Amino acid sequence: MWYVVQTPVGREAEAAEKLNHFYRDKAEKPCFVLSKERTWRMGGVYYVDTEVMNPLIADQYISTVSKFYFNPWTEELVLRCPTIDIVNVRTAFLTQTQGRAMLTYTLDMEHVLKNNARYLQPLRQTGMKVCLVIKGGGTGLGFANLSDGQINDFVAQVKAAVATFKLDGVNLWDEGAGYEKEGASPVNDTSYAKLIKALKTGMPDKLLTMVDTRETTQSLCEEQAGIRGGDYLDYAWSSLTDFLNPYAADAELKPILGIPMEKYASVFIPEMMELPEDEMMEVDEKLMMLCDGETVINNKFYVFGDMPYMDYGKEGVVVGTMMYATMMLYDMNPDPEMIGDGSYMWSSNMETRKAAADYYAFKKDW
Repeated sequence: MWYVVQTPVGREAEAAEKLNHFYRDKAEKPCFVLSKERTWRMGGVYYVDTEVMNPLIADQYISTVSKFYFNPWTEELVLRCPTIDIVNVRTAFLTQTQGRAMLTYTLDMEHVLKNNARYLQPLRQTGMKVCLVIKGGGTGLGFANLSDGQINDFVAQVKAAVATFKLDGVNLWDEGAGYEKEGASPVNDTSYAKLIKALKTGMPDKLLTMVDTRETTQSLCEEQAGIRGGDYLDYAWSSLTDFLNPYAADAELKPILGIPMEKYASVFIPEMMELPEDEMMEVDEKLMMLCDGETVINNKFYVFGDMPYMDYGKEGVVVGTMMYATMMLYDMNPDPEMIGDGSYMWSSNMETRKAAADYYAFKKDW
């Protein structure tokens, strides 16, 4: 026979411990706290540079969210889930060969894709989304100066690659195209919007995300050729480290037309291991400021630059910044449902699996 004991909120574990102690010689089964397991991911979008790292690093971090009750001081674990929701592996390129827009890869990216059963599919089996990063290839042709024929050709190649390598989508990052190259077609306002629409129309069940560089993406703040680019994007984010927020009332820059605030990440955390210590501290301070519950940002997800390996002298850099980012999503949230009645506070933490805690772990092994 089972008995159900009702306790004050937040004191379940305390009651269970007392009952187990009192009945330790009589009860056949221990008293336990009944909880409901939820499938959840933290909302982190991370990049992995395959020239340095093994993509499997993305599955090595766990975020936790707890309630701490003040009277008495007790902790209730509310959420424990993978930190990363989307991993963007890089890099593929849009290049030009005899007038054709071609999808090409670095040697490392090609190796990972051809061996996706080893390096990518284990991530997807956990529920993580794996997307291919496409940048400009320095040949003078890029997302913002394609002809209609080049768009159709390129989209067909991307669609084939996503299917062949069993990917969940692509991330567009218009950087390094070489638009200034002599003989390059001039940049126009409609090319990028047409490419976005063609990609999403050709792969409606795949993720299409974009990095907002505020260069060629500026044209997407308005309708182009009858296309609202944001209507065809699943997510977008700024690549600026000063936390661009075009949705703020006093913002000088307009948002991408068609992208609602909940699908735009204003926070892009740079490659922390490469920053001087003072700049690392500045990034963390900015993240902490965003935990005040008053700053108007999208607190549904954030974006983290290239994931590094554990290195000497920088042991806490990455995990610490991840923890601050988790706090930004949960701590001091102005939603009354999250704050509660003032009898508790929210807290977050970061767990690293043992494999990733070793120095130089998950550097590429090919």
